[in-house]
Amino acid sequence: MVFVSKVEDIPLEPMDCPDHGEKLGLRVLVDPLLNVGIRGLSMVQTEIEPGGHTKFHEHTFEHIHFIFEGKSLVETEEKQYTVTSPTVLAFPPGAKHRQRNIGDTILKIIEVNVPATPKEFWHQLGYFKDK
Repeated sequence: MVFVSKVEDIPLEPMDCPDHGEKLGLRVLVDPLLNVGIRGLSMVQTEIEPGGHTKFHEHTFEHIHFIFEGKSLVETEEKQYTVTSPTVLAFPPGAKHRQRNIGDTILKIIEVNVPATPKEFWHQLGYFKDK
Protein backbone atom coordinates (compact mmCIF):
# COMPACT_ATOMS: atom_id res chain seq x y z
CA MET A 1 0.00 0.00 0.00
CA VAL A 2 1.25 3.48 -0.85
CA PHE A 3 0.71 6.20 1.74
CA VAL A 4 -0.37 9.57 0.30
CA SER A 5 -1.30 12.60 2.39
CA LYS A 6 -1.27 16.36 1.99
CA VAL A 7 1.03 17.67 4.72
CA GLU A 8 -1.50 20.29 5.80
CA ASP A 9 -4.01 17.47 6.47
CA ILE A 10 -1.74 16.12 9.23
CA PRO A 11 -2.15 18.09 12.46
CA LEU A 12 0.70 20.25 13.70
CA GLU A 13 0.90 19.50 17.40
CA PRO A 14 2.30 22.20 19.70
CA MET A 15 5.19 20.90 21.74
CA ASP A 16 5.02 21.65 25.43
CA CYS A 17 8.46 20.66 26.55
CA PRO A 18 10.47 23.55 28.04
CA ASP A 19 13.51 21.28 28.27
CA HIS A 20 13.46 20.88 24.48
CA GLY A 21 13.01 24.48 23.44
CA GLU A 22 10.49 27.25 22.81
CA LYS A 23 7.86 28.10 20.19
CA LEU A 24 7.87 24.65 18.58
CA GLY A 25 5.38 22.49 16.73
CA LEU A 26 5.75 18.94 15.40
CA ARG A 27 3.85 17.15 12.63
CA VAL A 28 4.46 13.38 12.39
CA LEU A 29 4.41 12.58 8.65
CA VAL A 30 5.62 8.98 8.35
CA ASP A 31 5.78 6.63 11.28
CA PRO A 32 5.75 2.83 11.83
CA LEU A 33 2.55 3.19 13.87
CA LEU A 34 0.71 4.48 10.78
CA ASN A 35 0.83 0.92 9.44
CA VAL A 36 1.71 1.98 5.89
CA GLY A 37 4.53 -0.52 5.39
CA ILE A 38 7.34 1.83 6.42
CA ARG A 39 9.23 0.49 9.42
CA GLY A 40 12.86 1.56 9.02
CA LEU A 41 12.52 5.33 9.25
CA SER A 42 10.28 8.09 10.46
CA MET A 43 9.68 11.57 9.09
CA VAL A 44 8.45 14.61 10.99
CA GLN A 45 8.02 18.27 10.19
CA THR A 46 9.17 20.70 12.84
CA GLU A 47 8.05 24.31 12.82
CA ILE A 48 9.84 26.92 14.90
CA GLU A 49 8.38 30.39 15.28
CA PRO A 50 10.62 33.46 14.95
CA GLY A 51 12.82 33.67 18.03
CA GLY A 52 12.09 30.04 18.93
CA HIS A 53 14.65 27.30 19.27
CA THR A 54 15.36 23.73 20.25
CA LYS A 55 17.62 23.00 23.16
CA PHE A 56 21.15 21.74 22.58
CA HIS A 57 20.51 18.00 22.29
CA GLU A 58 21.57 14.73 20.70
CA HIS A 59 19.88 11.55 19.45
CA THR A 60 20.78 7.87 19.46
CA PHE A 61 19.64 7.60 15.84
CA GLU A 62 20.72 9.09 12.50
CA HIS A 63 18.97 12.40 12.02
CA ILE A 64 18.65 14.39 8.78
CA HIS A 65 17.16 17.91 8.54
CA PHE A 66 15.88 19.42 5.32
CA ILE A 67 15.23 23.10 5.93
CA PHE A 68 12.66 23.97 3.30
CA GLU A 69 11.52 27.35 4.55
CA GLY A 70 13.15 30.00 6.69
CA LYS A 71 16.49 30.93 8.19
CA SER A 72 18.26 29.14 11.04
CA LEU A 73 21.30 29.33 13.20
CA VAL A 74 22.42 25.71 13.55
CA GLU A 75 24.77 25.15 16.46
CA THR A 76 26.95 22.07 16.95
CA GLU A 77 29.77 21.38 19.38
CA GLU A 78 32.29 22.26 16.67
CA LYS A 79 30.74 25.11 14.75
CA GLN A 80 27.79 27.42 14.08
CA TYR A 81 26.11 27.62 10.68
CA THR A 82 23.73 30.27 9.40
CA VAL A 83 21.55 28.52 6.85
CA THR A 84 18.61 29.43 4.65
CA SER A 85 16.25 27.23 2.71
CA PRO A 86 16.80 24.93 0.96
CA THR A 87 19.54 23.30 3.05
CA VAL A 88 20.23 19.71 4.16
CA LEU A 89 22.03 18.82 7.40
CA ALA A 90 22.98 15.29 8.48
CA PHE A 91 23.63 14.48 12.14
CA PRO A 92 25.15 11.10 13.03
CA PRO A 93 24.08 9.49 16.32
CA GLY A 94 25.45 11.44 19.26
CA ALA A 95 26.01 14.70 17.35
CA LYS A 96 24.82 17.51 19.61
CA HIS A 97 22.90 20.26 17.84
CA ARG A 98 20.42 23.10 18.23
CA GLN A 99 18.23 24.98 15.74
CA ARG A 100 17.36 28.62 16.36
CA ASN A 101 14.97 30.53 14.11
CA ILE A 102 16.75 33.78 13.31
CA GLY A 103 14.37 34.78 10.54
CA ASP A 104 11.11 36.72 10.41
CA THR A 105 8.98 33.77 9.25
CA ILE A 106 8.28 30.29 10.57
CA LEU A 107 11.27 27.95 10.17
CA LYS A 108 10.07 24.70 8.58
CA ILE A 109 12.19 21.56 8.76
CA ILE A 110 11.59 18.04 7.50
CA GLU A 111 13.41 15.54 9.71
CA VAL A 112 14.16 11.95 8.72
CA ASN A 113 15.17 9.59 11.51
CA VAL A 114 16.81 6.18 11.03
CA PRO A 115 15.92 3.89 12.64
CA ALA A 116 12.35 5.04 13.02
CA THR A 117 11.25 7.09 16.01
CA PRO A 118 7.51 6.49 16.13
CA LYS A 119 5.04 9.15 17.25
CA GLU A 120 4.72 7.22 20.50
CA PHE A 121 8.38 8.13 21.21
CA TRP A 122 7.59 11.85 21.08
CA HIS A 123 4.55 11.43 23.34
CA GLN A 124 6.54 9.44 25.89
CA LEU A 125 8.99 12.31 26.12
CA GLY A 126 6.09 14.67 26.87
CA TYR A 127 6.54 16.78 23.75
CA PHE A 128 2.83 17.29 23.07
CA LYS A 129 0.38 19.40 25.04
CA ASP A 130 -2.54 17.04 24.41
CA LYS A 131 -0.92 13.85 25.69
